[in-house]
Amino acid sequence: MAEFRIEIVALSDERIRPFLDKVRDQATLSYVCLFVGDRIFYVQRVALALDVATAEVIGVGTLAPTDEMGSGGPTIIGVWVVPPARKGGVATQIICALATESERLYEAPASVDALSPGGIAACRKAVALGAHLNVREHTGHRADLK
Repeated sequence: MAEFRIEIVALSDERIRPFLDKVRDQATLSYVCLFVGDRIFYVQRVALALDVATAEVIGVGTLAPTDEMGSGGPTIIGVWVVPPARKGGVATQIICALATESERLYEAPASVDALSPGGIAACRKAVALGAHLNVREHTGHRADLK
């Protein structure tokens, strides 16, 4: 696993669009909706995971002041890491950085819906590392979708 660093930037940062194109081309449709659909218009801050050696973006996470309905407080809309960089703590560090940014910018912990096993694990690790988050875990059971 390559060494990486996290940088918090505005949505207008020129490194984001090429990475979002990669998400569109490589991710499942549910992730594409988080980054290319209407939810992206709510985003104010983006966490970029950058490979230290190449400065290539290897992961991204987005933070909005509210959920897509305009309520609910700060929300991590989505986190996606390129497949070769997964299982190396990248998503966990993105989540930690966004949790810190939420407290700094909005003076409130961010909420996040963890849908995949990897997302749930990354959120649990972030909380164990001290991130202040409101995590809603969804395991795919019908009861979780109410």
